[in-house]
Order: sequence, then structure tokens, then C-alpha cells
Amino acid sequence: GGGHGDYRHIVLAPHTVQEAVDLVMLAFHLADRWRNPALVLGDFVLGHTSEAVEFRQRDESDLLPKTWAATGKGTRKSHNVTPLGAPQKLDLKPGDHYQAIAAKLPRLAAAESRAETGLLDDAEVAVVAFGSPARFVKFAVHACRAQGMKVGWVRPISLWPFPAETVAAAAGRVRALAVFEQNAGQMIDDVRLAVLGKVPVVPIGGISHDPSGFGVGPALAPANIIAKITEVYRGKAAA
Repeated sequence: GGGHGDYRHIVLAPHTVQEAVDLVMLAFHLADRWRNPALVLGDFVLGHTSEAVEFRQRDESDLLPKTWAATGKGTRKSHNVTPLGAPQKLDLKPGDHYQAIAAKLPRLAAAESRAETGLLDDAEVAVVAFGSPARFVKFAVHACRAQGMKVGWVRPISLWPFPAETVAAAAGRVRALAVFEQNAGQMIDDVRLAVLGKVPVVPIGGISHDPSGFGVGPALAPANIIAKITEVYRGKAAA
């Protein structure tokens, strides 16, 4: 969650400008549908990328009536949603309210996990990456394929709910998972929990910084990613 309370954000990670537009729309839709905070996780590269986009109207037929909204019509009973005030003056049982919110999260997680996969049919190694780095990983995977290496990718689109079943299914097809993320290692814990030791999970990303402060550093260079994937493919990288 983003602060006080026992909850989680919906987190969506776009890897192109078009997808950023689509996921911002989706974030509002999901926040409305589930009455839960939603976060679109952008990054430096995406924020400095210019691409043509198409704005598409979303289907909102699955949104529930907003019986909770204040309409100003004064046609229904006052709706208490917090335990503020003297307990004897409230008809709401706070515990029931909190339990209802907690029960919603598993349903949300089952319904809204999202991921993209590619080239996994015959893959021996799969690379897991999200956001702009995933775009570089796709390029690197195709380059590795051109060199004869059987490599595929898994791109989590929702970081929560994390697409654990998709990652686990990929792990069932390959002999190793390589995780590329441009940080000290955050998503890799979710990958390890999804895999539960079935195959090695190898970190191949890391913190990367351009001294000028305006670049992304050498880690995102395709040649570097290709080299890291090659090490995992040849069994020379430690999990």
C-alpha cells in the first residue's frame, strides 16, 4: 500500500508510450471498478520518449452502480464509512467494513494480473523484465535468437497483482530465468516466490547511472543485455 492501512496498490508498468496512455485509462477504470488505489509506474526512458499514440474509448459496461457516492439528492440514509465519532452513535461495524476490504483483495488479484510473453515455445532461458527495460530486453532476446540461442521473455504488465502463474508456467518450460530490472533488485523477489526453486533465478540487471544525470547508464545498452543473457544461457552466471 501507499500508506496507513492494510491494502495494496494496483501497479501497472507500461513499456511504450502507447501502452502508457492505455494503462493510465485502465488505472482509472480499475480504481473505479475495485475502489482501490491504482498506480502507473513510469520511468526515465518512457518520460523522455516521443511516439505517436491512439486514444481509444474504454468499455465501461462492467462498472458497478455507485451506490456509495454522495449525490446531494438526500434520498438515502447517511452512509458511515469510518469509525469516527462515538461508537454508540454509529450503525457501522468497522470490523465488518475492514474484513470486506480484505476479502476484496484476493478477488482483485485473481482478476487483474497481466503479462506479455514471447518466444517461449522452445525457449531454454526466459528473461523477465518490466517497464522500459523490457523493451530493450525484447530487442536483446531477438538478437540472441539470431545467434542461435533459444531465449524468450516474460513481461509483467501488472506488478501488483504480480502475474505469478505466468512466471511459474514459463519456469516450467525453461532451465533458467534471468531477471533484468534497472534497480538493486525488487521484482526478483516476486519472481523467486512464483518459481519456488524450480529453476535458477539469475539477476542480470542492476543500478545504472549516467554521470551527466540525463542518461540511463550502460546497463540498458543492448550489447550489455545480450552479454548477460548469453552468460545465463551458457550456465556461467550465478543465481
